[in-house]
Amino acid sequence: MAEEFYNTFYNTFTSESSETSTVTPKAINENIKHDNFYGTHSKPPTLESIEDYTWWKERFINWAKAHA
Repeated sequence: MAEEFYNTFYNTFTSESSETSTVTPKAINENIKHDNFYGTHSKPPTLESIEDYTWWKERFINWAKAHA
């Protein structure tokens, strides 16, 4: 008798998975704040306020060195 093949990734991309994740507006907002504060691979940290320039400058320089 042939062994059955079990695709471990089958439920990952289908709606048949037993665990459903919901993305709340709060989670989206937290992710956007995190990306703006630390930056991503394709965009630097965002300067939210001119009062934050001194710490933002160092963070921006570090981001540029890491992704250059």
